[in-house]
Amino acid sequence: MSSQRYVQVEIRGKRGDETIILAWLKLREGEVERVVKFFKSATVERVGDRVVVNTALNFDMPAVTFRSPQTYSLSLTSEVPQLGEKALYLEPVVVKIHQRPRITVPDLATDLPQLPGVAPKLAFVDVVFKEAQRLGPLALNDVVPEIKTAEPHLQPATVSWAEKPSFFLSPLSSDVPQISAPRVSTTGVPQASGGDYDIELFSFFEDLYARNPVLRLSSILADRPLVILAERESQDYIEFLKRVLREIYLVRAGSLPTNSKHISNSDDLEKIMPVDVSAGGRIFVFDLRGGRFRIELIRDGILDRLRELYSQRLGFFVFYGSGERLREVKNFWKKGMSDTPRPIEIALAREDIQILNVLADAMWGMSSLSGKPYGDLDERIVYLEDWFWKELERATGVFDILLRTKPSDDSGSESKMHYLVKAFVVSYLAGKISEELKQTEHDDKTAWERALSCVDTERGLGSIRVDVYVECEGPYRDLAVEVETLYGTGAVIHKLREVVESRYGRVNMLWIVIPNPQAVLYLPLLLKFRRWSIERYGRWAELFTLDLEGRGLIKLADLARRIHDRLIQDGSVMS
Repeated sequence: MSSQRYVQVEIRGKRGDETIILAWLKLREGEVERVVKFFKSATVERVGDRVVVNTALNFDMPAVTFRSPQTYSLSLTSEVPQLGEKALYLEPVVVKIHQRPRITVPDLATDLPQLPGVAPKLAFVDVVFKEAQRLGPLALNDVVPEIKTAEPHLQPATVSWAEKPSFFLSPLSSDVPQISAPRVSTTGVPQASGGDYDIELFSFFEDLYARNPVLRLSSILADRPLVILAERESQDYIEFLKRVLREIYLVRAGSLPTNSKHISNSDDLEKIMPVDVSAGGRIFVFDLRGGRFRIELIRDGILDRLRELYSQRLGFFVFYGSGERLREVKNFWKKGMSDTPRPIEIALAREDIQILNVLADAMWGMSSLSGKPYGDLDERIVYLEDWFWKELERATGVFDILLRTKPSDDSGSESKMHYLVKAFVVSYLAGKISEELKQTEHDDKTAWERALSCVDTERGLGSIRVDVYVECEGPYRDLAVEVETLYGTGAVIHKLREVVESRYGRVNMLWIVIPNPQAVLYLPLLLKFRRWSIERYGRWAELFTLDLEGRGLIKLADLARRIHDRLIQDGSVMS
């Protein structure tokens, strides 16, 4: 305990022509002068062993009784005086009351003032003290409550009041309270799609993905090798298929398939047979197009490799071609080959190819679904993937953004996709906040610097850590953003559920940003999860993906609606 000398300080004010005692304070000797300076028009006199401070404050005061009060500091006036802006110990804080004057709160040491009771104008209110959390909302209309002396070191309180809220109080302590504006404005924040969740939209995509042989592969849950017989009809699609299988493997296994092969010559296949021909942990394509692949020469070797799949982990054997050569492979299972895994057969009609062309745009961030011609589907998907990475790197290649975007860990295990999408979110939010600040007379450079300082990455919030967090005032305040590549999750919905449930009640808003390839590949499942989340938690959480054309984010539900409308417009599916 401190050995400093304490004095009794009596603070007086006016109620009309009557002089009333506002508070008794017990302060250290050296702090009396600071309190006097706080009341600019105050006069001081010593009466015996106490100090009397006569202030210019004039107001009526009802009595408000707080039950089991906690230690806190509160200063309210009905007529806001012109007060100094220099805090005694902490930085000045802003209280928004009516005309929104700037005030500061003095350090009143460890004991609280006891104000005299006066005739009440409001009814008593009940204050219930619960576990530690923010006070709010609390509205006191033009009056100052009676505050009883409280024991120190009590827990923070939650106060509910029927009147319209005017401000929020942060957790109370014996020091200066933190006072901040209410977190209710959502101006400028992308909100969930209007109206209730459209169950017909989900049903549309569920049916679409179930009927399309390539999209149907996203439902794979097996942790074993799969054999695929992919028949080429009107147009090549093997490059699209390989990328779909890669994303499925990333989600299921958490890493890229290793040492994948694309063999179009049976002579090349013989050179690596049998040592380097397997499906486990890789994508192995037998390209039967052209005349260089002769099944009859390597039939026995392929059959042996198929028999070895039973002990291999997830991977893919893909036989791609048409005509007689593919039929030769199909005949493997018609001639007593019951000891090998049954294949998945894929054949795409013209309308299936049209659907994949539209989804290719969405899968690589071209959310306008412009459908600009770049040749057939395979040429298009290679072009779009290259464009996706170039645009993502260009959008995040600013030094300030990279400096602000911390990696998830020091081991280097964070994927390139996760880091670049996280940096993209930082750039997007900093740009949005900067535009808000420019409207309040900030120049471009100052607005950008302040906006960037508002956006933090790898932010710890108790026992959790969020990828991106916004901490400054405004429509994005207390927003947490989680980038979910879904890599290595296996069961996608359980990972998303854990994210939502662990952050609920800790942040004001939650955005889950899913990179485009995974967002489109698992679109029906994600739409269904979004519906589940809204039914339980309201629109507090939302799913997003990237709009690289617009250098921003787009709600997944809005992208789904665009895809739906485009497919109906093109006649690829019936409405």
